[in-house]
Amino acid sequence: MKVREINEREKEIIGKLNVEFGVDIFDILKGMKIIVSGRREVSAVAPDAYRALKSMERDPYSAGLRLGKIKKEKFDLALEGAAIIAPHSPKKVVLDQKQEQLVLYGGDVRSKTAIKKSGLQDGERCFLVNENMENIAIGRIENDKIINVRDRGHYLRSGR
Repeated sequence: MKVREINEREKEIIGKLNVEFGVDIFDILKGMKIIVSGRREVSAVAPDAYRALKSMERDPYSAGLRLGKIKKEKFDLALEGAAIIAPHSPKKVVLDQKQEQLVLYGGDVRSKTAIKKSGLQDGERCFLVNENMENIAIGRIENDKIINVRDRGHYLRSGR
């Protein structure tokens, strides 16, 4: 399957991030083409790059900035996509250096020890950022804990 722009249904699925993270992903990526590959991988590319991709004889393995993947009518946000969205989202938790290290090793953190937690409710997903406001993980609030859903250290730990 050739690389193509997202269709209306895919746009609706991805658009659910707008509510979940309090930010409009399409507004952030204004001027970019949101594309889908045969494996339902979603990426953002510049318009010139999209034209080049369309003219290729073979399908590229990947292109652009990986935003995530559509799985069973849900959008699985990738860490690369999270890094683009997090600075614009009000749903983030700021961690100190010790907590940052714990998260990068796959651990969860107690929400009481976070430097700043912006009024998040149980069950909500959020971005875990360090003191420099760099996104390091996607988390979920559960009682008095912030569950590490996916973090940047995963790639190093998994060996892939």
